[in-house]
Amino acid sequence: MPADPLGEALARVLGPMLELMIKRAVIDALAEYGAGERARPEYVDCATMAELVYCSQAQIHRLCHEGLPFVRLGEVKRFRPAAVCEWLEARTAERRGKG
Repeated sequence: MPADPLGEALARVLGPMLELMIKRAVIDALAEYGAGERARPEYVDCATMAELVYCSQAQIHRLCHEGLPFVRLGEVKRFRPAAVCEWLEARTAERRGKG
């Protein structure tokens, strides 16, 4: 059977986007599931946090110096996506008010 170049190209382009969409859906579903209970907060590593907010890991580390919320487990920083999103939204609103 001949190869389908269009299908292969679509898979290369859409694959990472679908993966990110699935990760976000899982995080949202877990947050919703634990909303009424005492659920432990979900922490993610720097690479995952960078993917979730569409930036580089270096940018995440720079934002940590500006107050981005994280916890340290030994040498590793962990992030709670909901807290990071709240912080980013508040920071954006503050900067818009000053600008």
